[in-house]
Amino acid sequence: MATTPIVVGIDLGTSTSEIGYLKNGKPVLIPDPNTGSPIIPSVVALAPTGEVLIGTPAKRMLLSFPDRVVAEAKRAMGSPTMFTIADQHLRPQEIAAHLLRYLKQIAEDHLQQPISEAVVTVPANFTDAQRQATKDAGELAGFRVERMINEPTAAALAYGLDHVDAEETVLVFDLGGGTLDVTLLDMFSGVLEARTTAGDVALGGKDFDDAIVGWLIDRFKQSAGIDLRASADPKVSGRLKDAAETAKKELSGTMSTSISLPFLAIGAGGTPVGLEETLSRAEFDRLTQSLVERCRAPVMKALAAAKLTPAGIDKVLLVGGSTRIPAVKELIRSIFGKLWPTEVNPDEAVALGAAVQAGLKTQTGLGITFTDICAHSLGIEAIVSGRYGVVPGAMSVILEKNKTVPCSNMESYSTVSDDQPVVRIAVYQGEEPLAKDNKLLAEFEIDDLPIMEAGEVD
Repeated sequence: MATTPIVVGIDLGTSTSEIGYLKNGKPVLIPDPNTGSPIIPSVVALAPTGEVLIGTPAKRMLLSFPDRVVAEAKRAMGSPTMFTIADQHLRPQEIAAHLLRYLKQIAEDHLQQPISEAVVTVPANFTDAQRQATKDAGELAGFRVERMINEPTAAALAYGLDHVDAEETVLVFDLGGGTLDVTLLDMFSGVLEARTTAGDVALGGKDFDDAIVGWLIDRFKQSAGIDLRASADPKVSGRLKDAAETAKKELSGTMSTSISLPFLAIGAGGTPVGLEETLSRAEFDRLTQSLVERCRAPVMKALAAAKLTPAGIDKVLLVGGSTRIPAVKELIRSIFGKLWPTEVNPDEAVALGAAVQAGLKTQTGLGITFTDICAHSLGIEAIVSGRYGVVPGAMSVILEKNKTVPCSNMESYSTVSDDQPVVRIAVYQGEEPLAKDNKLLAEFEIDDLPIMEAGEVD
């Protein structure tokens, strides 16, 4: 008997990644055989033996061989950034492909069958280039990327599967390791309908870690007179980052934490000098106050786009490990006047939702569907006349942000000069009024236009 193909769902995160599938109508995450946990650090390393290490073994190498390790590559997706591991130079999608290839292998070993198709999550505010780079990574890993789904929508799917009869307006606040997404959805009769999205693709747990690292460096300079910012030793940076991440997590459950890093530097006379500090939650809150406050604007922007006030939200889902930070929770409480009980695992919700979406392709009777939206406006560069006069190089929007996808629209444009033989079409993505300030997606030309006066050819 032929085995029914299984489509997997993957949360490809900045800090951690997970893979799952739908089993008997319920999403299940697959554990890493090395640790027994489904939560796998998004870290890739090249051991001195030449072996590629993924996840926890790779993360351990940050302290001993930091020049052979790459973490948090997701932030560079869609950019020309190159990462160096030993003597290899890799694009962000190639780093991601190593991670995805490992996830594919553990899924095949667990399920005892080949896996060729996947649903992969992306931040709602990823650009087209970032989405394409993610798809490329999946294909390099041997997947056919059946669909990409926005991370907050995936989290809402995980919640909605157990609340198919609910009629609610839900706001998903997803603060992960590298990005913040805020998406507002309506739920009714098993349908999840995304309405608006906003976010910050440069705000996440990594930035909270960096704030602690900066504080440790300043304290060490005060106590030992040594400026670690001038250190070229990547092991020092790795130890500081590891200590900062641990301290951040501990401060979600305690009011203070001790940080001990012996033999961190060499002092006068060649004497080893260590770092011993106590970081209070109050000091951590002070260090990260501006980061927490940056979380407010996307929430308010999403509400404004939906023409809602905080009182119009029935539930807020906190997703992503960084929502465990007490100050972040207090921000949500200050906006909405309350916190809701935790109904989804912050670390697993996105992956569970991706597994639900993957299962929708092969399983029926789940009683849930969803619609997603465009995170960015799409348009072309044009000469536009309006209340401010003629604006050359303006962004002429054809598909507005927050349109339900799939969607289409048509606009008419005319030539601007007599006997114009060619029209250049430049397609952009973004919200800025001038096209050049948005992201260029593609350019093409229409030639052999008929010889006619300006405005007569469209």
